[in-house]
Amino acid sequence: MKAGLTSSNITESPSIPGDQLQRNTAVMAGVAFTSPARGRLALQIEGLFSRKGNRLVNDQAGIDSKLTIDYLEIPVLVRFDVASAPSTSLRVHTGPAFGFKLRRKETGFGVPLPEDDQIKITGADVGIAFGAEIEHKRLTAGARYTLGLSNIFDDDPVLYGVDKLTNRVFAVYGGWLLKK
Repeated sequence: MKAGLTSSNITESPSIPGDQLQRNTAVMAGVAFTSPARGRLALQIEGLFSRKGNRLVNDQAGIDSKLTIDYLEIPVLVRFDVASAPSTSLRVHTGPAFGFKLRRKETGFGVPLPEDDQIKITGADVGIAFGAEIEHKRLTAGARYTLGLSNIFDDDPVLYGVDKLTNRVFAVYGGWLLKK
């Protein structure tokens, strides 16, 4: 089991002059399953609840909106043991992360927007995750960065002035191993 904090942002392309994209801090939690190691390599598959999003402020255009997207995220990671001692291991990991949208919420000036006024977001997100973690006995702690590869924007580019939105997420987490 693992839980932690995320700091996420959604990047826009092309960038709009005056847009200030501010990071969103939220939570992540879930479980990880690891295959038996083959030498120093192992496969780790996770099921995580992860909240992503950001705040967009553009004083010139009179915009102050916050977009929050909840995902069921399934990272499929190759894990490599960098260093090991009898009760402690240092590992690095990388692999694709598949996100499936559970819910999205958008506010304008702190007020929830009606469904029809919210930006349309695709149902899936794909990224590449890489990070490191340390395991001591049954405790783990780690950090990971996930770079969004897929375009999550599913709305009118003329209306919004962008044609691509991608997630960027940094996470720190801790966990407890149920089985070692």
